[in-house]
Amino acid sequence: MVEKLIKNFTMKKYYEKIAVLAIFSIIIGNGYSQSNCDNKVTTDWLMPENNALPKDLIHTNGDERFLNGTNWFPKTPGGAFEDYDLSNMFWSTNQLLEMDNIWSTTLPYYNYITNSPEPLPKNGWELLLINLGRYPNDSDVITSNETFQAIPYIVLYNRYSGTIRMFLNFGLDNLIGSGPDAVEVILSIKDVDKANGLLRLYDNYDVSLDENTKLTKISSIAKATNAQRQWMSCDFQIAYDPCICYFPSMLSFQFRQIKEESIYLYGRSQSTTDDLINPQLEVNPLDFLAGFESLNGIDSEASAGILVYKGFQTVIDDYIARYLKYIEELAIVQSENKIIQNNLDVLEMLKYTIAAIATFGSGSAALSSQAVSGQAWFAGASKQYGNLMTTANKIDVPKILSIAKQILGSDAKTYIEQNFELIPEPNEPSSEKLPKVSYSEMKFKGTITQTQKKAGPIFYTPGTYGTEGTKNLNGQDPILNTMYEYPIYNNALGLFAMLEKPSLEITNRVIQSSIKKTGNFVAFSTDISVPKTYYNNHSWSKEYQIKIKNDLKYAINKVIDVNNTDIKVALKFKGFRKYINTNGKEVNIFIDPNYTTNLSSTNKDLSIYDKVRSYSNTDFTGTVADFYGPVTGGWCVNKIPLANGGYSLQPYECFRDDTIKFQSAFIPIDAFYNTIFGVGFVQEYITSSNSDPEPFSLFEYTEGVDMNFFDYEIILLIDSEYGTINDKNVKNTSFQSYTYKPNIELTQTNVFNQTMFDNNLNSQNEILIDNENIEFLTTNFNGQAVKNCKLNGNHYTCWAFKTITIKGDLTTNGYTVDIIAGEEINQIPESVISPEIQLKIEKSQLDYSHPMPNVSNEYLENYCKGNIPNRYQANSLKNSNTLTYKDNFEVEDILLYPNPSENRTTIESQDEIIGLKIYDVSGKEFELNPTGTKFKINLDFSNLEHGLYLINIQTINQEVTKQFVKL
Repeated sequence: MVEKLIKNFTMKKYYEKIAVLAIFSIIIGNGYSQSNCDNKVTTDWLMPENNALPKDLIHTNGDERFLNGTNWFPKTPGGAFEDYDLSNMFWSTNQLLEMDNIWSTTLPYYNYITNSPEPLPKNGWELLLINLGRYPNDSDVITSNETFQAIPYIVLYNRYSGTIRMFLNFGLDNLIGSGPDAVEVILSIKDVDKANGLLRLYDNYDVSLDENTKLTKISSIAKATNAQRQWMSCDFQIAYDPCICYFPSMLSFQFRQIKEESIYLYGRSQSTTDDLINPQLEVNPLDFLAGFESLNGIDSEASAGILVYKGFQTVIDDYIARYLKYIEELAIVQSENKIIQNNLDVLEMLKYTIAAIATFGSGSAALSSQAVSGQAWFAGASKQYGNLMTTANKIDVPKILSIAKQILGSDAKTYIEQNFELIPEPNEPSSEKLPKVSYSEMKFKGTITQTQKKAGPIFYTPGTYGTEGTKNLNGQDPILNTMYEYPIYNNALGLFAMLEKPSLEITNRVIQSSIKKTGNFVAFSTDISVPKTYYNNHSWSKEYQIKIKNDLKYAINKVIDVNNTDIKVALKFKGFRKYINTNGKEVNIFIDPNYTTNLSSTNKDLSIYDKVRSYSNTDFTGTVADFYGPVTGGWCVNKIPLANGGYSLQPYECFRDDTIKFQSAFIPIDAFYNTIFGVGFVQEYITSSNSDPEPFSLFEYTEGVDMNFFDYEIILLIDSEYGTINDKNVKNTSFQSYTYKPNIELTQTNVFNQTMFDNNLNSQNEILIDNENIEFLTTNFNGQAVKNCKLNGNHYTCWAFKTITIKGDLTTNGYTVDIIAGEEINQIPESVISPEIQLKIEKSQLDYSHPMPNVSNEYLENYCKGNIPNRYQANSLKNSNTLTYKDNFEVEDILLYPNPSENRTTIESQDEIIGLKIYDVSGKEFELNPTGTKFKINLDFSNLEHGLYLINIQTINQEVTKQFVKL
């Protein structure tokens, strides 16, 4: 039968294709399965390896033409860049000349490439695809009439940062005028029925692989060189999908040459838009590359995009600008936030440190305490985070980097940086950074005109070809239609994958001892000359406790040579305080610090009562100042002292900032399961009815409107060290952050239910952001409040879950003190400590009894094959027929459209809409005049600035918060 088939075809490549169908099973039997999509591939041209080379009748042991022999970064013995010969490559009938070295660009736009470490295998680079007219072995010329003879390209992949970098050109192409201004490079999944999770980071959050795929196409902009010898280049950030070897798929590159482009960026803390690309096709600002989705004016399926910064210095500058803007906004609302200022101080110090090392070297006097002691940011950072100087009186760079990682990680939805630690490397000062800083919390929108489309290569998803998923019943691999279909680095891409969507469990109760009742009292009415009498005032405290419900099921790519991975987890969410005034009845909500545990806030002080509205002459809120805020539609007064004593009351403009942003510390993943987070708040229920106080009833404790919690996020910081030495002669490392939207399971309230996760949670040591590393100056423990310490009777307990630094004398007057650190205690020799003060190292403050390691190979295989619940779903697209929109919540019966829109949007619900509030991303509320019906509301945003807004919608049966982008 084989001979008969061969007679029907005369061309050599068809002979190879058809013959392999008949005899493949005879040659290799049933084939083999590669665990975790590991085909044992390295594309280092000096020592290439590949266990899954294509096999056919002629190449029975694997076609070694695909074993890499190409030096993609050629240099002469003297260190000069060498060019690339383009064998058998033509534009029409014109032979293409040599291409410059990929590091030889003359365009300033691409300086970020030439200023970063070289693309060497020791720095993590692999060759993914190549087209120089030869097979990857760099010797066999492609003689058949292949498709891409006029499009040379080199595609590299960095296995530590998960970045694909494409270099390309179009030969002698000048189809658009005198040449294109830029090129949109599109990376997509070829067949949407065979999806995977590689592109999921471009949807703002990372998503677990038990959820359907949303994104199948992403884009990036490459500045056109319009020179035949020079390369254009762009980057893509890729996620890890460990199941691709069981579900084969193919990826595709496509190109669009463009003359005009309009792409807009909506930042989370920006009120106006930025043009990513100006009319001259210059990137604006010149600080980052953009990964986005653009569909010629059609609303994108992507809800966000990724900024790939060109350098680490740029990302620090951008963060500082955002913090300064945030501080400005907080000042407007008459609010202060120490965490924001602390973060700003650390980033300023990090910026100074990087600049000093790059300019003067790590051993310079510029890093001494004397050089920076006069700076406000140094004083602020040292006060908050303890001693930032080494014993040699130099800036403690590793400590600054450790703090900065948490700041960068908690602020970005996705953050990926390779060789983060290389910035201050003391043996070889360098400001060079690989541009792998991905920052995902943006919305991209745009149009492209005057385009010329060009097809690019279609290739098997790396890690797929030659594994279980691609073999047929006879153990045969798929036939390659062209040599371009085979990825040279045929291993699974990416580092980290969450397998199952995290779930949070929340319990709540009313604290029975907190219930207070009173009769009438006096508060000022809206008429400043007439006091108003209120009656029937009830007050009570309520506590919520939050914890992770299930283990975090995750996988780390075992293809990469990971030596050590340190994972920390944090919880982040928002709370919205409600104030209601209807028919003389008021409900007032504010934070109760007595039951708020293991949480800090980025815009509120959670250690004090944080009231929306307060009243004078009551035992409920009498400790609060007489002017207060914020109240929508309410009225505030300001006491103006009079010369003869007393005061007059004047109207006072109140600002409403009801959104509270809660943030936990980053806790080691093995201690996260047993960590409980508490939130307490007080409800006041007040009526102005001139009647006797209403009798006590449960009605008053269940009808009162609770704090509305939303935007829950689980953030992972992943520090990895690898087993290879880079060109700086240090270990390769990566720092990555991923953010997830968890499922929420709320236990129904039983008013006096004492079945909480921990009935004594608020009496324990708190795990706060600012007690990871603490410092003690000279302190006398004599009964006063001491930061990071709790006083119980005559005993202080002071705790940091990492490091404690003692820089002064510690004494006590009749009190005992335990100072406990989770890792180490540093004490300067001159300090004196009283014998009643005990120094201890204890890890017991964090409960490690329920560790959460990455899953086993057996679990991962069963997960991918669907043999366990909550199995792999990323190979299927999300059903687009349901009435869901990509906001904070996926709700099937509340629609918001169009979104984005220039001026107007419509809210449509099957239930009656009973409440509506609009905020910008800083929490500032805006008053809009809705029109329409209770089931279909129209909103006019034409008078508001461009940007991102949150719309809180209440119906009879539910409450959701949706995002709206005003163009």
